[in-house]
Amino acid sequence: MDIFEVQLRVAPTVRAIKLTLLEEPRPSGSLHGAASWLARGLCLEEAITSLHMDRKDVRERASELKKLAMARCADRISSEQSGFITDAAIYLKLHLEAGSNTSASESVQPTAFLDANSEQDYASDDGWLDDVGDELPASDGTLAGPQDKLPLPSALGIDACRAQGLQNLAEMELKLRTGQANDALHGLHLTLADKAAVFWGVVRTAKSYSTKTQAWDMIHAINVSVKKQAMIYNRCRDAMVALGAGADILGHYQELHKEDLAVQTAAFSQNAQEHRGTHLPWFWSIDVPRDTESKSWMSEFYHIHWLQAKSVRDRWEEEEELISSKRMA
Repeated sequence: MDIFEVQLRVAPTVRAIKLTLLEEPRPSGSLHGAASWLARGLCLEEAITSLHMDRKDVRERASELKKLAMARCADRISSEQSGFITDAAIYLKLHLEAGSNTSASESVQPTAFLDANSEQDYASDDGWLDDVGDELPASDGTLAGPQDKLPLPSALGIDACRAQGLQNLAEMELKLRTGQANDALHGLHLTLADKAAVFWGVVRTAKSYSTKTQAWDMIHAINVSVKKQAMIYNRCRDAMVALGAGADILGHYQELHKEDLAVQTAAFSQNAQEHRGTHLPWFWSIDVPRDTESKSWMSEFYHIHWLQAKSVRDRWEEEEELISSKRMA
């Protein structure tokens, strides 16, 4: 048996968790279709995030065709968002009537979610995401996009959900959020690995001006993808906190920092010097089986870091044995 072939569990995706929720018996007071409605909200939230990031990447001199495609995308998302809000108004009210003692007049109004958060800057998350890789160009403000908040239990908060009798919805969203976090971290794995590979095999070997320009355009496109996945994960984790996630969940899905997104081409070289103590950021160990299945060369990536970690452990054991023998002498 290959010593690298460790039996690891694949982190569940949003689709897998949604399927599990659909197959499970509905909790008492829960309405049919709750999991599908919540999953649709998470998917729509990701689409809004991607739209805002793409808008920042649209240059002022972009072609009319590209601006038209962006406007159509914004219009489609706005239409889907309107339908989601309409369903939420009915859905939350029906849920309260069926599963709690709260009167219909006290039911949650989804428009309050948008009014309370409409001024949030979606293009920045504490500022550091704007500094990942190359800085993205500012939007020219000509494209109107949808609002960035959706009427989900996480936007209401766990205390308000308990007061309104929406605990079942909050628990289901928390489960779906873990799958969304797994998907976002998996996307980060692949994009960061692609960035290191492009640096190693394209940027480093580029000689002419045209090849260097093409290489850095590839890096710029990858940086945009990294920002998207990081933004989705950060907002997903914020939702987990709002839903009252326990210390075990938040300890597993830690905060994402700027230094976690740094890449090193030394990961692709078995003869790299002065990297014996280099450690991968915490999120690289979230879903190793899925990473190696998506890209076969990722196995070599993990093998190198495994060997580096093993060499560090062997050195510690050797030094401990030498120190113990000196004390006994």
